[in-house]
Amino acid sequence: MTIPEGLVVLRESKQQVNPNEKTTTVRAIAPNGQLRYVQEPGYNRGLLASGEREPYLVHGNCIYRIGRGWDEHRHELRPEYQKYLTNAALSPDFCFPLQIGSKWGNNDIPWRVAPARQGVDSFLPRRYSGAIHFVSDHFGSGGLKDVWFQKGVGVVGEHYLHNGTFDEFTTKLVSFVR
Repeated sequence: MTIPEGLVVLRESKQQVNPNEKTTTVRAIAPNGQLRYVQEPGYNRGLLASGEREPYLVHGNCIYRIGRGWDEHRHELRPEYQKYLTNAALSPDFCFPLQIGSKWGNNDIPWRVAPARQGVDSFLPRRYSGAIHFVSDHFGSGGLKDVWFQKGVGVVGEHYLHNGTFDEFTTKLVSFVR
């Protein structure tokens, strides 16, 4: 849906919960409209399968998760979200082109494209070995978040580690349907 601020991509995702597992399989529609299945801890709402029906905003060369900033009845951004977007108070989830050395975001959530850390990406399937790696050293005030993005697919994996009140999760793409 085209709006003055850019392109809004409406999404839908459905969770398939197995009470005997610590992870949840989530059926998600990717930003490019393709269906995919991901596994995540029940409490995690990362980039890979964020929020049921949570739309994306493509604004310039960046992508933002809109969340509650979208008025689904009026098909427009809510005024407070427009204000934050205008004032650059929001950190995009990612910006293109994704090249080593690229940076985006704000003081709250700064992102940069970096070489993959040794061993951290070992959980990704071999077909995603060439995925682009980006990281935030200050995700959620003290957290370290690694994200892998595969061209033609989207986000294929995430790893989060919070220092202090120790919290850690890993999310990865299980399957991808074109």
